[in-house]
Amino acid sequence: MRGLISYFVLGLVMLIPGSLRATVLAERDQSGRGAIIEAAIDGGRLIQASEMLHQMRKHSLDSERAELKILEAELAIAKKDDRHAIKLFARYLQSPEYLCRAKEGSGIAIARSGDWDIAIGLLADVTIKCPDRWKAWNMMGIALAHFGKYQASRYAFDKALSLSDTSPVVLNNLGYSLLARQNYVEAVGIFEMAVIQQPENKRFQNNLDIARAAMGEAPRRATKESQSRWVERLTNSGYAALLAGHKQAGTALLSNAVIGSSSMASKAAANLSWTATHGTKP
Repeated sequence: MRGLISYFVLGLVMLIPGSLRATVLAERDQSGRGAIIEAAIDGGRLIQASEMLHQMRKHSLDSERAELKILEAELAIAKKDDRHAIKLFARYLQSPEYLCRAKEGSGIAIARSGDWDIAIGLLADVTIKCPDRWKAWNMMGIALAHFGKYQASRYAFDKALSLSDTSPVVLNNLGYSLLARQNYVEAVGIFEMAVIQQPENKRFQNNLDIARAAMGEAPRRATKESQSRWVERLTNSGYAALLAGHKQAGTALLSNAVIGSSSMASKAAANLSWTATHGTKP
């Protein structure tokens, strides 16, 4: 395992664009319909993608069957139906036309199941043979961070950001890796960029709140944000602040949550009670 990671890290330094182009396997050009469906999947429009895929099945040519299966597998990945995706991708792991897409999808699904050894092998192969696959770079960034290879992880995330037009998904993953290393200032900036792109995404907003709370800062209420959501964010931020050792800030946030909503009062009050009894880490 360590040998494979070391090989990948060394490869990041040794890669030469010309040699990369020489090693790229020829993958089949997607049909116009397939490209539109894949764009919908990448954009998180999964209902739309499902309907378009259904229509494509009804009117597909025999030559499009493999493309349909790959799209179905990619949709399963987006829905986090990893077991189904792995089965669909498996039949194309030796196909020159679909090799990179199959290995990328399989690597993502297998990584999410926790089998990092196999996942890194698949993803590393994709980043070398098909270096334009941003999802492979993104998951490789996550995997390398998992093993503490932070410099190589950052390189992978930067590649994913460049190839994906600064995807908020990649930003969130990069921010989370920075947060885990207690690089709170940079994490806040990265999460802010993700939230600007997708202000309604609760996961991105929660991570931004946690990063701010880790520095003892309060969350910033969004325009037209519901009271219940604001109280939820205050509670989460208060808890995160306490975990980071900011007792005064955490207590103030939880107190505001108690004042703001009776429905969240029990949770916030429990955290306050724990703090009073045990200290700063509930």
